[in-house]
Amino acid sequence: MGRKSLACTLDGKGTSSSVRRSRCEAGFSERGAGARSQLASFPMTLRLHDTRVGEKRRFEPLDPARVTMYVCGPTVYNYAHIGNARPAVIFDLLARVLRRRYELIFARNITDVDDKIIKRANQEGLPSSEVAEKYIQTFYEDMDILNILRADVEPRCTEHIPEMIGLTERLI
Repeated sequence: MGRKSLACTLDGKGTSSSVRRSRCEAGFSERGAGARSQLASFPMTLRLHDTRVGEKRRFEPLDPARVTMYVCGPTVYNYAHIGNARPAVIFDLLARVLRRRYELIFARNITDVDDKIIKRANQEGLPSSEVAEKYIQTFYEDMDILNILRADVEPRCTEHIPEMIGLTERLI
């Protein structure tokens, strides 16, 4: 299997930002909690790498008050490693920056069914659902140690298989 390219859709319309070189350039100083209304009038420039056009672009949400962000989360077949932590850290930082200015709905999926999970389940003599749950919990524990905030919504693949099949059928 080749190297995965991580990207996130920021506005629900296909504008994506690359994880590889994403940097937030924010033009505001540190402020106390509850300062979102003050920040709304404070100028902020956020530039993200748009993989569709291959360049940094100014982030301009479709809804100036509310942003949605969906990112790929972990495939839970083993303990977390630096490859799992890197996108979690980057998107946690991006979510924190966005929350300073916007209402943010942050979704990160959890891949809880996969060949690697089934292989691990066979090795451990457990159902794949138990293996997935075990490593979801260890992922949370590890991310808690890194002070990574949980996403607002964390859909699991097993909860959306019919929708994934339907989307695949439409694409084919």
